[in-house]
Amino acid sequence: MTPLRRAAALTAPVVLAFSLTACGGGGGGSAADAPTDASQDDFCGVFDDFEGEAEDIDDDDTDAQADFLGDVSDEFKDVGTPEDISEEQRAGFEVVIDAWSDLDGSDLEGDGADQLGITGDDQESATSFLAYAGQTCGLDD
Repeated sequence: MTPLRRAAALTAPVVLAFSLTACGGGGGGSAADAPTDASQDDFCGVFDDFEGEAEDIDDDDTDAQADFLGDVSDEFKDVGTPEDISEEQRAGFEVVIDAWSDLDGSDLEGDGADQLGITGDDQESATSFLAYAGQTCGLDD
């Protein structure tokens, strides 16, 4: 299993809905500062903006994979979450987006969820956020 696919095991179906952009990510502050009043269309639009291009990333290029996830995190920091997201789901959003923002290629060379550094209660919140995103944006279909 490739590093991006291992990362996706924790964050699926989100990672599969993204695409690569031109520049590396990692800027823009903390996800805690992201807006809390995004429209559902804007929130789900992040997935549409990045759709399909994740599959174009070379499975062996962990630097490109980390840049990709950094770009996605930057976009989510700009857009934020809808008002109807629960407190736990919002906490999961912050955990996931900050984890993606802080990645470098060497972080994706490990196995499973540990490579993102999301464990314990944070992992439960991350799972809750990903379930929300999947249901809200129709990613489960």
